[in-house]
Amino acid sequence: MTGLGARDLSDLRDARLTADEWQSLFTVTVGEDPALDAVPPVRGRYAVTATAITFTPLFPFDLGRAYRVAFDPAHLLRAVTASRL
Repeated sequence: MTGLGARDLSDLRDARLTADEWQSLFTVTVGEDPALDAVPPVRGRYAVTATAITFTPLFPFDLGRAYRVAFDPAHLLRAVTASRL
């Protein structure tokens, strides 16, 4: 994912978010339909580079299968603030 500023990325790098916190911020699910919110998120590893957030799934994505990625910036401030407490 790109588009976040250097400050946001730096804060995320320092935040040491849990898997659940990452999934509330940046969710990857199987299928394109937002109505499928009951589908559990794809498990994987999140990393923050100097320019982006990257996601590597625990198991490779299936060729031809649709995936949905959702970024919720409302969780960004909460995640970074909670990590500083």
